[in-house]
Amino acid sequence: MGRLLGLRHRFFLPLWRRALTSAVLVGWSSFEFLNGATIWGGFFAVLAAITLWEFFVDFDPENYQ
Repeated sequence: MGRLLGLRHRFFLPLWRRALTSAVLVGWSSFEFLNGATIWGGFFAVLAAITLWEFFVDFDPENYQ
């Protein structure tokens, strides 16, 4: 999955970049849900879940190129 979205790029190796990316996606998903756009909210929630998994649960610095 990381290769498909490019989440294992060297750019995301620093913790602050991974945290900021995930936080922006969670925030945008919340914004969309609060405004009644459930499809876009769900889309960004799925992206947020993928980044949270890749960046924090399945994180291995050796996989980042």
